[in-house]
Amino acid sequence: MKSINVKITDKNFLHRKMASQFQAIAGKYMCDVDVIVNTDKANAKSLINLMSVLAKIKIPSTITVSVSNWAPDEDKAMKEIEKFFSTMNK
Repeated sequence: MKSINVKITDKNFLHRKMASQFQAIAGKYMCDVDVIVNTDKANAKSLINLMSVLAKIKIPSTITVSVSNWAPDEDKAMKEIEKFFSTMNK
């Protein structure tokens, strides 16, 4: 399992458009992609689950994104997720 902590500084990330972009990235890979906010965990491949956990974020905040399931595409998924968040928070 690989994980990163991501600081969310842009309130626009909480909107459906940004969440659906992240969900589309997660959906491309075989590995599990989860978002953890405090004690709540959501499957990032499900827009409804993702939006429900993101609704609990107060800006600024830090979320954890984890990639697991020992799928062969874990590293590739994590690199794309890191790139998404690095461009989103600029």
